[in-house]
Amino acid sequence: TALRLALRHDSTLGEAHINLGDAFVDANDYSRAIDSYTASLAHKPSLSQARTKLIAARLMICDWANIDALRNRFSTLDSNALSVALPGSNGPFVSLMLGLPMHSQRHLAVSWTMEIGRRTSAYPRRDIPDRPMHGILRVGYLSDDFRDHPVGHIMHGLFALHDRTQVSVHVYSTGRDDGSDYRRSAEHDVDQFRDISQSSHAEAADIIATDGIDLLVNLQGLTAGARSEIGFTGTATPTS
Repeated sequence: TALRLALRHDSTLGEAHINLGDAFVDANDYSRAIDSYTASLAHKPSLSQARTKLIAARLMICDWANIDALRNRFSTLDSNALSVALPGSNGPFVSLMLGLPMHSQRHLAVSWTMEIGRRTSAYPRRDIPDRPMHGILRVGYLSDDFRDHPVGHIMHGLFALHDRTQVSVHVYSTGRDDGSDYRRSAEHDVDQFRDISQSSHAEAADIIATDGIDLLVNLQGLTAGARSEIGFTGTATPTS
C-alpha cells in the first residue's frame, strides 16, 4: 500500500517499482513483478538491480523472449559493478541464472561471504576444539526450510539414519512451522530440535555454542532466508 501510494505521487521512482516487484515475488505473483521491474527500467535504465530481478522473475515463469539480450548486458560489467547489480543474499545464486563466467560467479560468492564476515566482525569469537568435546561428534543442521520445501524433502528420513554411536544430531530451525510431515520428521528424528526463528544471529550462536556443537552444517548456502551470520560468530566451522 505504501509503495503504491508513493508511485501515485511520483510514478518515476524506479526504486519504488523495484520494491513493489519484490513484494509481488514474495507473493509468487511473477507477472506483476515483471511489470514492476519493467516499469523501473523504463524510468531509470541505469538500475541494474531491476534488470537482474526482471531476468530472475521471467525465468521463474519460463518467459524466454529476448532473454539473451537482457543477459548480455551483464557481460560488460566488471566484478565490482556485478556486486552492485546483484543485490541481496541471493546475489551469487541469481548469478547462476545469468550464465556468468565461473570467475565472476566465484568473485560474487567470495564478496558476499566477506560481507557477512564484516557484518559479524563485532560478534565475540570462540575457541573451537580440534576434537569432539563429548566423546561423539555433535552435528548441528541449520536451515530455514525444515518444512514442505525441497530442503525438507531431501533431508526427510536422513536424520534417523545417523549412527548414534558416532554422532548426535541437532537441528536448528530458523523458519516457520508449517505442520507438515517434513517438519514433524525433523523434530522427532533427531536428538535435539530447537526453533531459533525468533533469536538474533548472536543469540542463536550462543544457543548453538551452549549445546556444544562440534560441526554446524548450513543447509542453505546463500539462498533466500539463509542465516549464514550465525556460523560466522565462531561457534562452529561454517559449512554448506
